Amino acid sequence: MGKPTGYTITLVRTGQTDWDESGRLIGGTDLPMNEQGEALFREAVGSFVDSPDSPKISAVLTSTEDAAKKAAAILNHGQDARVKEFEGFDNVGLGLWEGVLATELEDRCKTAYREWAESPMRITPPEGEVMTEAQRRLVSTLTKALAKTKGDHPTVAIVLRPLAWALLRAWITGSDSIDVWESLKTPIDVEIFELTADRLAMYAQSVRASA
Repeated sequence: MGKPTGYTITLVRTGQTDWDESGRLIGGTDLPMNEQGEALFREAVGSFVDSPDSPKISAVLTSTEDAAKKAAAILNHGQDARVKEFEGFDNVGLGLWEGVLATELEDRCKTAYREWAESPMRITPPEGEVMTEAQRRLVSTLTKALAKTKGDHPTVAIVLRPLAWALLRAWITGSDSIDVWESLKTPIDVEIFELTADRLAMYAQSVRASA
């Protein structure tokens, strides 16, 4: 069997945690989905899970975090695909801003918070992960994970926490501008994209060239 010529990507983000619900910033802190977050996730993926017309998933790729692993198991119900966890898919770390109420941070650091809210790809929280570097980490992890997937054109599900989901989704869709916060305002949904092996190879080549 030859290498895949492309992939059908099923992409979805996890539901909210207690911190999300209370308005606290959350990035790398590993919290489970709360009751409402899990219920909304189940509702969002229910039609995909239950439909006989949904594509057969050959693998589910996710992070090492509780919320993502639980969401991946829910999506995989009835599919019985192999679930693979990657640390490189973990959410974006927000450093000293982790767990801080957004309203409190806005009062305390007006300028920095406003700039971060308007241009998150250009502003890095203190001791946090640079968004552009986080996106490279996520795409590099995707490239390596898909390289191990078998089949002519496999369908692969990817389940990530919100910030990681927004950054990877922007790359998959080829978006020039990444509106992280606007994308996170949309309801949870199972989205399906096509990704060619050539595009992944070009990305891997560009990473090697810049190393």
